[in-house]
Amino acid sequence: MNTPRVSDIVVEKIERSIGMLVSRRGGGTTVTKSLNPALEDPLLELISNSPDSHADVLELRHAIESLSAYYAASRRTESDIEQIRSCYKRLIISHSHQDAALEAKADANFHLAIAEASHNVVLVHVMRSLFSLLRKSIRYNLENLYTQSGRFDHVRDQHYHLMTAIINGDPDHARSASDRHIDYVERVLVDIDSQRQREARASRRALGATTA
Repeated sequence: MNTPRVSDIVVEKIERSIGMLVSRRGGGTTVTKSLNPALEDPLLELISNSPDSHADVLELRHAIESLSAYYAASRRTESDIEQIRSCYKRLIISHSHQDAALEAKADANFHLAIAEASHNVVLVHVMRSLFSLLRKSIRYNLENLYTQSGRFDHVRDQHYHLMTAIINGDPDHARSASDRHIDYVERVLVDIDSQRQREARASRRALGATTA
């Protein structure tokens, strides 16, 4: 008797929660071709209107991309390696154009290439269906991360270490590299938000002092 792996159970729960896994009459399940627009559109609207929701997207990415990296390192083919390298190069080049939308698309394509290298049809389906959401979230992250010089170098190196671990066929290091990347983005965004709150409080105090 085959026992489902924990990772498979996690991915199945994700698919069910976003409406991609549908139960059939008489038993069994099937994967839909894409995320239901009735769910995707509100998600995109949520991202646009609620900055707090970006943290939720990062949590989702943490789970999905960690698994993708692990299995990509285990199962990647020469064709996968070539595609990941190509996406990484386009990502680096895109930064030079100073266009957040262009870079966000290149970043999302890089992570999608890793998911495809996992050869897990469920993971790939999730990433493809959430591509618009992923791209919009990444754009928000980049626009905030790059408000301070030097952060691009950190993100570039994190992507490079992730790619290298996959190419070298090291699943544990690939998963760790993916986790460190998302951890870094989360930490910096929290720091930025805290700084903005301090500045807002200082501005209110200054305004109160001038009107007193």
